[in-house]
Amino acid sequence: MAILDLMTDTPGAPVPNDRIRVSDADRNAVAELLQRAASEGRLTLSEFSERTTAAYAAVTRGDLTGLTADLPDGVPPPRSAASSAVAPAHSGFGRQSSSADRQGERRYMSIMGDSKERLQGSIPGNLKAICVMGDLTIDLRDAIIPDNEVVISGYVVMGDLRIIVPDGIAVHNDGMQIMGDARVRTSGVAASPNGPTVRVRVTTVMGDLRVSDDTHHSTRKRGPWHRWGGGR
Repeated sequence: MAILDLMTDTPGAPVPNDRIRVSDADRNAVAELLQRAASEGRLTLSEFSERTTAAYAAVTRGDLTGLTADLPDGVPPPRSAASSAVAPAHSGFGRQSSSADRQGERRYMSIMGDSKERLQGSIPGNLKAICVMGDLTIDLRDAIIPDNEVVISGYVVMGDLRIIVPDGIAVHNDGMQIMGDARVRTSGVAASPNGPTVRVRVTTVMGDLRVSDDTHHSTRKRGPWHRWGGGR
């Protein structure tokens, strides 16, 4: 057995296909395939984030094969660096946003109460959040968005709005705070340059807006008593 291993590792011996090292062009090709799959509703935001992160960390062809094995297009052939240039920002998942994708809107409300929504499957590109003297949590980790961007708009009045996203998803807070507080706690590193984006356009009046990714959310082991000084 030792002799066979030595022969396999001998310089000049054929290298198995799954052990051939991949290039940046190969990684970009797989990332673009994953973007298309996400836009077609085949992957959730969490699945897209996990697989794209793994694609950019891949060393060999074997590392890439499993990431797209269950997708119709399979693993794309290696491409030159010139052909793998980053697509323009407006193309999203390899296609332009259609007006039909953005027309739908889903509304979530919490008025003097507590509401937790874990969204699953396909969702509209626009979400409306209304929180008045209550707590509202919107969890996007299992959501599938129709384009490379989902917009959350609305208002918070003397309440708390929490938004949870997968790791590696870009978040932009374009809202306004009036005697309120907004905090975005994410890694700040997108899984893909043209990957999904969550854009928050919420007006906060004497309330709190919290956006966190999976990593930061899992570290917040705090109960509702924390705001009254009962926790750490």
